[in-house]
Amino acid sequence: MKLFILTSHYPFVSILLSKLITTHHQHIGGIFIEKTPLLKLIRKLIKKSGWRYALYLVFETSFCFLVLKFKEILRISKAISCQRLAKSFNIPVWTIKDAQSDAFVDRLKFLAPDILFLVDYGRLINGPLLTAAKLGMINFHPGLLPKYKGIAPTFFSLLNRENQFGATIHKITEAVDGGDVVNELRLQTDLKKSLSHHRLRLCFQGAEFISRTMDKIFSDGMISAAQQNNQETGIYGFPSKKDVLEMSKNHQKLINLKDCFSLWKSL
Repeated sequence: MKLFILTSHYPFVSILLSKLITTHHQHIGGIFIEKTPLLKLIRKLIKKSGWRYALYLVFETSFCFLVLKFKEILRISKAISCQRLAKSFNIPVWTIKDAQSDAFVDRLKFLAPDILFLVDYGRLINGPLLTAAKLGMINFHPGLLPKYKGIAPTFFSLLNRENQFGATIHKITEAVDGGDVVNELRLQTDLKKSLSHHRLRLCFQGAEFISRTMDKIFSDGMISAAQQNNQETGIYGFPSKKDVLEMSKNHQKLINLKDCFSLWKSL
């Protein structure tokens, strides 16, 4: 079975894909990394969520990237970049501009993937890309479906003071996170700890979850999935400035110094 991965430059992807690449590299035909217009995204975040949330995401992302690079240079890293790890197993890595262009779809069909797996790909899929893989497309969504569809599910799980948060691997349709559920990961929230703590925890647990789920798919030779129970459905965008303020009023932090030490030790 031949798997191709479509993802982004976001540094936490290196953590999420580490176990899959190491364990199942023989099944991976290649990794496509779509360029993200970072300045445009930051401007959108500032407008919607305010400076505080935008600075948090920029700091968290930059710190993770710098730690990975610094530890790789010193050769003391537990995790290495997705690109470097893939190349160590002779898995081709391509940087692309637009995964939904006709040119890319034609290229992908020529490669004849059985499965296209999306990790941290922030755009809705529609058109011919949906049918480019023989067995279909699946997505790693960092939230529990169908209750937390869309963007920033961990943020809203904490804001709503849920007992659980997690991730879902699901089939992809044109609807927002609307496809059948392949597998889900449920973790307990700790409302005394920060958003960054939960996101980092989800990354490391998510790496094992992704590998375990793909192991079953490879063993079965098919994607087994169950229909979503849409009785309790929510679709979220970026947090509003009001949401960020409410989290602060609830004494919930976005990030703290302890999270930085945890990230340093973990990578």
